[in-house]
Amino acid sequence: MSENSTIAASSAPSWLGAFASPPFAIIRVAETLGLIGIAVFDAAARWLMTSLNADPLAVSLVQASASLPMFLFTFPAGALADMIDARRFLIIVSWIIVAMMAAFATLVLIGHVTPFWLLLTTFLFSALWAVNAPAWLSIAPLLVPRKDLDSAIAANSVGYNISRAIGPMIGAFVIAAVGMAAPFWAFCLSNLPAIAALTWWRAPAGNGPGLPTERFISALRVGLLHGLNNTYLIAVIVRTAAIFPFASAY
Repeated sequence: MSENSTIAASSAPSWLGAFASPPFAIIRVAETLGLIGIAVFDAAARWLMTSLNADPLAVSLVQASASLPMFLFTFPAGALADMIDARRFLIIVSWIIVAMMAAFATLVLIGHVTPFWLLLTTFLFSALWAVNAPAWLSIAPLLVPRKDLDSAIAANSVGYNISRAIGPMIGAFVIAAVGMAAPFWAFCLSNLPAIAALTWWRAPAGNGPGLPTERFISALRVGLLHGLNNTYLIAVIVRTAAIFPFASAY
C-alpha cells in the first residue's frame, strides 16, 4: 500500500462517526440524559400547573416562561461562550441547576409550591439553559477530529429529538408511579452524569485562542452584522419565524 493511500485510510471517517472519539461518546450520552431530564421537567411543570391552576392562561404561561429566556439570552450567551472556559462554565451552571431544582422539588414534596414559584423556577431554569446551550456547542470541535464534526453536530440533533420523544412519557410514568415531586428529583439526577463527564474530560492542549479575547459588546456587534449579511442564516430565520409561532400556539 502506498504512503498516500495509508494516509487517506487513516483520515477516513470511522463508521462510528463522532462516537469513535471516547470523550465525545461519553459527554454526548451524558448530555442526552440531561436533555431527557429537561423534557421530563417540561412535561411535569405543565402537569403541575394544571393541578395548581387549570386556567388555560396559567398553563400557557408555563410555555411562555420556558420560551422567553431562549429568545432573550441565547444570542448574548453565544458571544459569552467564545470568551470563557466553556467546560468550567458548564460545570458551574449545571451545579446551579441541580441546586435550584432540588430546592423546587422539595417545595413540591412538602406541598408548598405555588403557580408563582413554578413560573419563576421555569423561567430561571430556561434562562440558565439558554446561557448553557452555546457553551455545549462550542466544545464539540474539541471532542472530535475535524472530519467527524458534521457527525457530531448531527448526533446533537438526534439526542435532542430522542429526549423530546421519550422525556414526557417518562415524566408521566414517574408521576403516576411515585408522585408529583419525583420528576423534578429525576431532573436533578439527570444532570449529574454531565457534570461527572465534564469534570473527567480535559480539553486538548493547544486549542486555546490565538488572539486576544474580544470584548462582549464588540462580539455582539460582530455577530449581529455577520447574521444580517449571511443570506443562508437569514433564510433559516425567515422560515423559522414562518413556522414556530403557529407550532407554539398549537
